[in-house]
Amino acid sequence: MLGSKGSGGPDGSQSGSLPVSMLPLKTRLSRALLEFSSQMASVKSGALVQVWMPEQCADGTVVLSAQGLPFAVAGVGDLLALFRCVSVRYRFSTDVMKPSLMGAIGRVYATLEPEMSHDVQKYDKQVYLRVSEAQRCRVHSALMVPVFDKDSTDKPLAVFELVQSDKDVVFPAVMSWLKQCLESVQLSTCNIDQLATAAGLRKWPMHVEQSLS
Repeated sequence: MLGSKGSGGPDGSQSGSLPVSMLPLKTRLSRALLEFSSQMASVKSGALVQVWMPEQCADGTVVLSAQGLPFAVAGVGDLLALFRCVSVRYRFSTDVMKPSLMGAIGRVYATLEPEMSHDVQKYDKQVYLRVSEAQRCRVHSALMVPVFDKDSTDKPLAVFELVQSDKDVVFPAVMSWLKQCLESVQLSTCNIDQLATAAGLRKWPMHVEQSLS
């Protein structure tokens, strides 16, 4: 199940035969997400992939929202579809002075570094704001990565999120697929190392909860 806003192209644009580099960002993200979700279709418990982008509020603050943006639920995922519905109600702060409002999505955007966990249910709300919804929707694994233009990694254009019910997600393999999908539309993301895959979600500002015991 692929969702987006509007008609025409994947995000409502009339992309025609424009070069990839000239397509609207939402169209490029839609294409990457569709390709990536097709690779996740074989996941037994299903997978939700969605995009978060910055938007400016009336008071000038910038928050990250997934409302009206591309998403896909691959495989069997009624509860994941519900998690999508509750996710779009959230607005994550990008202000490092308000860490309690950032959540994992906001931290990824601010630090330019990925976060991942095989069980987000073990965290308190200070670390993972959607923990109650994750418990209700049986979400365990989560991967969140910044998305950049292929020529610049100074500031993210978006945050890409994958959530699954499984606890045994092989994050390096998933990242490899995701990077290929983003590169196909001239976008990029960061690299992750072995230590990062074993680390949990961050506690602000830079504490990484280790799970190597």
